[in-house]
Order: sequence, then C-alpha cells, then structure tokens
Amino acid sequence: MLPLFFIVLLSCFQAKLVTAQLDDDSLPYNYYSSSPITPRPWGPQFESWYPDHAKFLTNVSQGICNLTLRDYRAAYEGHRYSLNGSQILARCYRHEACILSQYGANFQANAQGASIVLGLIPTLLSVIGPNVGEIYLLSIHRPLLATLLSIGSPTYQIARLFEYHHPGNLLNAEDGKLQISVSSTYSIVSLSIIEYLVALMASGLVVYTSIEMGQKTILAWGCTTQFAPLLWAVLTVVPQIFVAGGYLATSWNTDAEQPAPHRRPHRSRTVISQKDVILKKLRALALWLLHALKREVTICAKQELRPGVVEQGPRLMVVLNIAAECMSYVLWAFGTAVFSSLLFLSVHDVFIQIFWPLIISAVLCRTIVIIELAGLRKVRNFSIIPDS
Repeated sequence: MLPLFFIVLLSCFQAKLVTAQLDDDSLPYNYYSSSPITPRPWGPQFESWYPDHAKFLTNVSQGICNLTLRDYRAAYEGHRYSLNGSQILARCYRHEACILSQYGANFQANAQGASIVLGLIPTLLSVIGPNVGEIYLLSIHRPLLATLLSIGSPTYQIARLFEYHHPGNLLNAEDGKLQISVSSTYSIVSLSIIEYLVALMASGLVVYTSIEMGQKTILAWGCTTQFAPLLWAVLTVVPQIFVAGGYLATSWNTDAEQPAPHRRPHRSRTVISQKDVILKKLRALALWLLHALKREVTICAKQELRPGVVEQGPRLMVVLNIAAECMSYVLWAFGTAVFSSLLFLSVHDVFIQIFWPLIISAVLCRTIVIIELAGLRKVRNFSIIPDS
C-alpha cells in the first residue's frame, strides 16, 4: 500500500516522453509534452539562484542559453492551453539541459556533492524530530503548538514499521528522564509565550526555506514543479491528523463505557422554541472554545492528563497510530526524493542556505517537545501500560 501511494504521488509530476528535433543541427532531444496535471510554476524560473554559483548561472542562462531561455519565457507567459503554454515543461527541460551542458568537471563534482548532502537532510532531521507518540501527547493537550512543532521539525523520528508503543510510556520517569514543575504564574505565562514565539519562528523558517528552494533550484524529475519542497514541509501535519483521530477514538470509547444517567420520565412536555435551541448550542460552543483556548495556552506542566494517556486505547487508536508511523515513512522517502533531485546548488549553498536553517528549526522544536513532555511527566500519576 505504501509503495503504491508513493508511486502515485510521484507519478503526478511525471511527463510523457516524445522525440523531437529542436535545433538547427537536427540533433535528437528528449522532448516533454505537458499534460493537464502538469504543475505550472508560481513564478518565473531561472531568474534567481543561490549565491555561490549565481554569477556563473546567470551568465550561462542569459548568454549561451539565451535562445532556450527566450523560448521558456514565451511558454511561461502564454496561456496554459495555448501552443506556447502547453510546451512549458519541454522548454523548461531544454533550458535546464543547456545550462548543465556548460558545467565543467569542478562544477559537476560540486553539484554531485550537494545532491548527496541534500539527500541526507531528511534522515538527519528524523534523528532530531519528534516521534509519533510525542506528537500524540502534545496534540491532545496543545494541538496548535503541536502543529507548529510538526512544521518546524518536518521529519518524524523513524521507528520500526508496524510496531505500536503506548504513548503513555514516554512519560515513564523511572529511567531518569527530565521532569519540570512550574508554580509561578509569571513563569507559566512567560514560558507559554516563549514557546509559541519560538515554534512560530521555527515553522516560518522552514516554510521560507522551502519556498526559496522551489524558486532558486530546479527539480530534476519535475522541472516546473516549484512547490515540492513546500509540499514536503506542510505534509508533516498529516501524521498529526492520524493521531488526533486516535485520540477521538479513545474519547468516544471512554464516553461509551460510561453509564447513562438515570432520568425519571416526565409526564408533561415543555415546548422549546427553535431560537432557544440555537442559542443553547451557541453557548455550548462558546464555552467549549473558551475551554479549548485556555487549555491550549496552558503549559503541560499545569494541565491534567487527558483521556487517551492513561487508558489502553481501542483498536482504532492503535491502527491510526500505526498509520501515522507509515505516513512518516512516506514523507521521509518523499523528502529524500525531492531534496536529492534539486539542481544548481553548491555544497556551500546547501550548508549555509538549507542545512543549518532546517537543523536549527528542528533543534528549537525538539527543545520545546522536551520541556512539554517533562511537564507531563511530572504530573503523571498512573502505572505504565505495557507495549502491545
């Protein structure tokens, strides 16, 4: 199932190969024809580059390869279904090939090293990133913060496939894990504000870096696909959606096990107007939103443990948590495929412009995860549930 999903995801960016004669010397080229699902760039490509090779790439693109650049610009400015617009993918690949043909041996070796480093970034981020159990615990207590942390640390920690560990076991304090207790109101408010600012900064840095990668590089297997790095970054919220579904399954299971309150039958019926019913529902919704907002801005060290941490969840919770683990594998593979296929970068650009911003964002988010779990670990008062 997972390989099939990954193949379908990548096939959306593939194009059909046909052969055409595109130059005056009648040399055959692989010519790509656009299909209705071929993504169009959100901005003109080949205009901005990462700084290390920017001067060389600009001179080649606007000099030796000016004819293919002109053809590409005509296709980009044309309507999607016009003669020029329908050939944008083909002309993008041809201009890319023209630039690559001017690479010397030194530039080629540098580009190959950059591709290797880029391909390792998702794996390195998975070492720092949270695992599915940690995101589960944060999502049921502070879902908005958990979402920001998922984007700021865009690769989950990879675990053994199809193995389930109850998230409550992460709060085991017997092995010397960190515990935090906060009593001062000023400290509670300050810590919560700092966490949101840091998480927002980290997620914003990841989004900005992903957009910049789409604008300043070319994807080898999707020349006009600028959104692939950004897609990889924002899809990290999908496993969080799965674990949120697992929490809802636990809540419904807990509610179903509680006996319904006994009510005496009423002989008389009170007529309630439709307006009163609507107002009652609106009040209940407002109270729920107020309670959810209060819980969101309160650090975990000052919260009570939610249902789903203590209980051994139903089978649906287990299935959804395993599905989240599987989705984290798909995102890791997709990120590796995207990063290792980015062109026109040097090793220096990769480390300065991409590697360190993503690593720093992941470390900041990891720090917040450790603090919040330490707070939950302090307030836990239950026995550890064995793995299944």
